[in-house]
Amino acid sequence: MADRILLVDDEPALLDTLAEAYHVNGRHEEALKAIEQALAKNPANPDYYARQKTKLEEALRKGRP
Repeated sequence: MADRILLVDDEPALLDTLAEAYHVNGRHEEALKAIEQALAKNPANPDYYARQKTKLEEALRKGRP
């Protein structure tokens, strides 16, 4: 459901929300792709998105939320 909003708007904050939704549901690969898309849009606060990416990469390696 959260991914449908991207049909209208793909702002970094929305991509971050989508990534977090994927993450808490154990969909780590999709979460990582979403946060990478957010970073590619040169967000105003890239450090935050970089930390999110690190968190998601760790979760993917460990296979946990």
